[in-house]
Amino acid sequence: MLEDLARMGEGPFIAAWIILKYFGIPVFLMLGFFGGRILWLNSRQTKYGETLEYTLLAIDIPKENEQSPKAIENMFDQISGAHSSYGFIDKWWYGKTQAKFGFEIISVDGYVQFLIYTQTGFRDLVEAAIYAQYPDAEITEVEDYTENAPERFPNEDYKLWGAEFIESSKDVYPIQTYPFFEHSLTQEFKDPMAALMEIMGSLKKGENVWLQYVVTMEGFEWVGRCKKEINKITGKDKGKNKKGFFDEIVDFFINLFNETASQLATGGGEVKQEKPEIQRNLMMELTPGEVEAVKAIEAKMGKIGFRVKMRMVYFAPKENYSTRRGVSATVGAIKQFAGPFNGFKPESRLTRTKDHIFFEVKRLAARRNRILNAYKTRSNYLGVGEGFILNSEELATVFHFPIAEAVKTPLVKKVESKKAEPPINLPQGSEDEEKEEVIAEPITEEDLIEPVSIEEEIKKDEPPGNLPIG
Repeated sequence: MLEDLARMGEGPFIAAWIILKYFGIPVFLMLGFFGGRILWLNSRQTKYGETLEYTLLAIDIPKENEQSPKAIENMFDQISGAHSSYGFIDKWWYGKTQAKFGFEIISVDGYVQFLIYTQTGFRDLVEAAIYAQYPDAEITEVEDYTENAPERFPNEDYKLWGAEFIESSKDVYPIQTYPFFEHSLTQEFKDPMAALMEIMGSLKKGENVWLQYVVTMEGFEWVGRCKKEINKITGKDKGKNKKGFFDEIVDFFINLFNETASQLATGGGEVKQEKPEIQRNLMMELTPGEVEAVKAIEAKMGKIGFRVKMRMVYFAPKENYSTRRGVSATVGAIKQFAGPFNGFKPESRLTRTKDHIFFEVKRLAARRNRILNAYKTRSNYLGVGEGFILNSEELATVFHFPIAEAVKTPLVKKVESKKAEPPINLPQGSEDEEKEEVIAEPITEEDLIEPVSIEEEIKKDEPPGNLPIG
């Protein structure tokens, strides 16, 4: 071995061969162990997932809805009870995973429907959470509307645009939440859902816009990342480097030497202790923007968090396909949730079905098929990473039933009265808010800069047959 080490300087290829000769087997064993570990876990989780049954529920709200998004925030808090703590055997042998839910807003031919995709075992939990806030709501099990989408692309009759949305900043920072849409003096609530409903209600026959939030139960590990970001902003971690085992040993002997030298210098007498410096108030040294950032992170980590995958799909017959109406307008409405610290944007590198890419036809078709498959399966892992964290307030902002007076379109299906009474012992939410209509902000994305043009058209008396309604 010493002879081989002496030859390390003869050239890069010889050095690489010597390293592979003595260290290659351990490296391959480590790679095999970690790779096999991942494959095993994936296989067990796939097998566990095949045992689960899911139900799709259409949610129809009372005609005069006066509940603010706070009611939906309470609903998400209650649904968080589906979180489970799994041990080693549950995770690695049975492949158990945290429960996932799909919260979806769809428009078919301009008719809008709210839906919730849930494990059948959690259906009672979901219904109880909804009835607690909306006692007059109508909840109906429906067929999966995604079966009506084209099977594969390229397609002779349809065109499709789809993308997974990501956050514009770290997910420890919050988006603009519903309290910011309420005027501080007049208390008027400008419902951000109004713009989305108007746009979805303006689609032509054959057009479909599907907006999906796949929500997975999450523990409290993300709170640690929030605290780390706060320490980074305030400078608490500045100059602090983690020491390894060897560094700790060296520090021990250095401190021992210094202590011995100090004792010898003073003749064993008492060493005069220096007064410690008064700790600075780090918050006083921050800029106003940094102070607001710390407050925003602390506010976000103070509520229950969920891991979210956000997707949007727009498809239509080629003769009616319009990215201005179906894509630009919808993305513009989504940009209302952008605040000073975070917002949403379409992920462009892997999932967005944009034009002008190399091998355009094949790659564009592959992206369309991937995003459509991820949407149909309500996957919480396909796409970009594992998603991002939204707390219950943020989720209630992007998914809530619109305030009646804020939404002028009559296309959202509402019920005059419920079909069945909820349990009498369920708590009932009650909260009144002022309402006002808003218009979506213009798009600033490079490929979405065309002006939004929403055409007025007369709707049919009845919604399309493929709209999942009760």
